[in-house]
Amino acid sequence: MARDNPQLIAGGNISPSRFVKWDLSGGGDFTVIQATDNTKIAGISMEGTREAPIPSVSTAYAAQSGESFKVYGDGEICLLELGGTVVAGDDLSSDANGKGTAITGGTSTQEIGATALEGGASGELILVQVRLRSEGQTAVSS
Repeated sequence: MARDNPQLIAGGNISPSRFVKWDLSGGGDFTVIQATDNTKIAGISMEGTREAPIPSVSTAYAAQSGESFKVYGDGEICLLELGGTVVAGDDLSSDANGKGTAITGGTSTQEIGATALEGGASGELILVQVRLRSEGQTAVSS
C-alpha cells in the first residue's frame, strides 16, 4: 500500500527549498535538519515560509526547531535553491547551506538528492526531481 510522505519535525531552523538530512545527533524519530556539504539527504524542504511575510514580524524559515513541516521525498518534483550554476540533467548534492550544487567527479562517494529539470545559477529556485542515492566509492584499505 502506497503511503504519503510524513510530516517531519525540524531539529533546527530550516530555510525553504533546501536539502534536509536526518538528525542523527539525538533529535528523535522523524526529525531532520538542514543538510550540509555532501551529506546523505532525506529530502527537500517545502517552498513556503512558516508565516505570512510581514516585515519585522515573520521569519524566512520553512520551519523552526520542533515544528512539523512538509518535506518532498524520492520521486517528487519541487523547487530547490541553488548554490552554484547547474544545467538540466545535472545530479545535485548539498552545499554547506543545503543549497543544490552539481556533483563533482572523483572516487569519493557523492550523496545525490535530486536531478535538475532545468538550468539555473546560484540563488535561483529551479524545478528538480528528488532522487535520493549515493554514487561512487570510498577508498578501501588493504
